[in-house]
Amino acid sequence: MIGLGTIRPHQICLITGSSHLHCLLTPSATSAPGTWGAYRGAPLPHLNFAEGGQSSTGSLVRWVRDMISGDGEKISYRVLDEEASRVAPGCDGLVALETWQGSRTPHTDPLARGAFVGLTLSHTRAHIFRAILESVCYGTRSCFDALEAAAATAAAEQQQSSRTDGAASSKKSNEVVIAGGATRSDLWLQLHADITGRTFLLNENTDGPLLGCAILASVGAGIYDSVDDAVENMVRRERRIEPRAEARKVYDRLYEEVYLKVRPGVKSVVHAVAELRGGASSSVGEERAVRGGGLNKLGLQHGNGIRCGKWGTKCLGTIRGGNMDESLQQSDATPRNAPIIISPSLLASD
Repeated sequence: MIGLGTIRPHQICLITGSSHLHCLLTPSATSAPGTWGAYRGAPLPHLNFAEGGQSSTGSLVRWVRDMISGDGEKISYRVLDEEASRVAPGCDGLVALETWQGSRTPHTDPLARGAFVGLTLSHTRAHIFRAILESVCYGTRSCFDALEAAAATAAAEQQQSSRTDGAASSKKSNEVVIAGGATRSDLWLQLHADITGRTFLLNENTDGPLLGCAILASVGAGIYDSVDDAVENMVRRERRIEPRAEARKVYDRLYEEVYLKVRPGVKSVVHAVAELRGGASSSVGEERAVRGGGLNKLGLQHGNGIRCGKWGTKCLGTIRGGNMDESLQQSDATPRNAPIIISPSLLASD
């Protein structure tokens, strides 16, 4: 976050790759269902940040590309972008739900699955590809909204507890600093801006972690007096992607009138499918089979070694200073099969 230049309250950064990670800096600690945090004293001692996540973003785009390509040579993303750019916003009535691998934010649901709504015989691979790109952006918008709603609630509660007058210290950020794989696609960058209604900023140096280390080192070496000074001098914005007014009008309607209704609309169906689905490829079936043993829904094993079965084989004794074994113990008030909530950034690190 420091390397991206997001060090002030209300700033948002979006880190993209196989999944999306959304980080919102806040003056006070915020927490809400479907978001993670607040992380107090991060990324700097006087700050807090909360995060949200989307499980399937770049991985979903790759999956669609591979499916469209078949067994032959893979179609380049540039070709698919060019084809999709010729399709009008809204994909001629085709809308997708991007939760192929469950939902993290704003509704945590490990059984959530993806969907296409509105498919017709007139739709082409360009429509399908663009619908996937748009669906990820719709999900990103809902994540931003959830994080800022949690921040507004926390600010209001803080104001009430301190009995101060005036407006609560929370506001919407109109700018997002973005990094990662999605920045390689001009079309996808523009869709992020159009659908969320925010300006997206790209830095000259896209290696945020490396630049962040250099910034901290420059302060430690006395080159700059503070992290603020170092960021001001070392982080340079290269591009601004502004939302297009006409496209935004279309996407606002699609988001409010279609996308937000699809998720709850298919929830009962995909949950029913999860109960009925069989076959060796069914992760749900595997989960059901091991419930009597030491595995829970996310494939995490109780004991001295913690096995992140779905995301790798690292064994973690503690996480962020806390004891993982204790955090995995279920209280009497917790349903026996309730999924354990894991920070999106933890999954990324694993």
